[in-house]
Amino acid sequence: MKQATIKLPIRLIKDILHCMPPKEAEKLLKAALKKEVKSVSAVHLVKLDGIASIGGDAVKDTEALWQ
Repeated sequence: MKQATIKLPIRLIKDILHCMPPKEAEKLLKAALKKEVKSVSAVHLVKLDGIASIGGDAVKDTEALWQ
């Protein structure tokens, strides 16, 4: 099943929720607010090392701020 994302004005979303049975609206809101956290093992993170070089020295910059 394909999914699509549609942005609606908050006013319209409120109108839709008011027309729904309260339990269904609550279930929909809980699902919309659910935050999914995906984790990966450290082995995958090591592969990211060195992809981008921004420069600078975070330790040196932090020490300069606190002196």
